[in-house]
Amino acid sequence: MKTPKQNDFKYLDKDRDIYKQIFTYSVIPILVHDMEMNILDANDSALALFGYEYDELQKKVCLSYIPKQNCNTPMRYARG
Repeated sequence: MKTPKQNDFKYLDKDRDIYKQIFTYSVIPILVHDMEMNILDANDSALALFGYEYDELQKKVCLSYIPKQNCNTPMRYARG
């Protein structure tokens, strides 16, 4: 098996930086969650929308912010 060299990751680093900028500077609220819908990360727009500090929002579950009529949708997709 070939051992990756440092320059093999240069494109990944560039892509990661682009996505990090989109996440950080987006005016659209973005939440990152796991399969159980626990919030793992949020951008500043999401913090402003929901009115929480970063640490507070990480203790929440995404389902708390989805209208009841759409509540089954995320879990249906998460379970495949």
